[in-house]
Amino acid sequence: KEQVNAVPPIPVAYPLQLIFIGRIDPLKGLDILLRAIKKVDASQIELHIYGSVTDESYYQHCQKLAASLPAVYFKGALSRT
Repeated sequence: KEQVNAVPPIPVAYPLQLIFIGRIDPLKGLDILLRAIKKVDASQIELHIYGSVTDESYYQHCQKLAASLPAVYFKGALSRT
């Protein structure tokens, strides 16, 4: 059996900064991103969320998911200018 050498890990500066840009809407899947962050070391991740709210109950659901994470920031809608 041929042995494959593993690729060495790429050094990452922490915290890893992620940006979500899109409507706060179930079709965009922000809740999936928030659940995924919960499954890793969330103390090493900073998430900035930009977008308009199109579904208030979904927005509240996402806020509840984000409340247990150390660094999630809802920034509101981006200006088009």
